[in-house]
Amino acid sequence: MSLELDDELAERLEQRAEANGFDSANEYATTLLRTVLDELDRVEDDGDVEERLEDLGYL
Repeated sequence: MSLELDDELAERLEQRAEANGFDSANEYATTLLRTVLDELDRVEDDGDVEERLEDLGYL
């Protein structure tokens, strides 16, 4: 799978990856997506999706 990112988003990922000690923006993006999906899975299991998303700052 590949994702197309606009230049601004790609640059933000690269900057954050470097600042957080990741070897690449791809590695950082993979970690971010995995973390968010794991959180969403946990929230769905808990049945309180909206509250958990608010706690995480997504809403």
